[in-house]
Amino acid sequence: MSVQLDNLTKLKQDTSAGGLIVNKMYFAFVMLLALPNSYSNIVDTILTVVEATALEPAAIHQKIISEEACCKSNPSAAVVTTSASQSRDKGKKKPSKCHYCKRDGHWENECRKRKKDKGD
Repeated sequence: MSVQLDNLTKLKQDTSAGGLIVNKMYFAFVMLLALPNSYSNIVDTILTVVEATALEPAAIHQKIISEEACCKSNPSAAVVTTSASQSRDKGKKKPSKCHYCKRDGHWENECRKRKKDKGD
């Protein structure tokens, strides 16, 4: 990832040399948006902890590299991160099969047949 971030920084320098100045905060967002989805937890952490107007490209670069090194030296950290992101999705589980009428697409508490039979 370091090579990609370095290339992005060089591209910013080249555009600046050509007369197009990119604000530090905007470049910091570009760095975050350029990361693959597997870095979403790092991006979330950075955006939660740091005020948007205080985003610094050098600090983001360092945070990404240090997190990457941490995950390489401690592979279980990556698994914990993945597990944490999966646990957020548990509340968004789609209904599979109603236990009352045995049809797909809704939960028992939403079942129209059950409500009709019980007179709700």
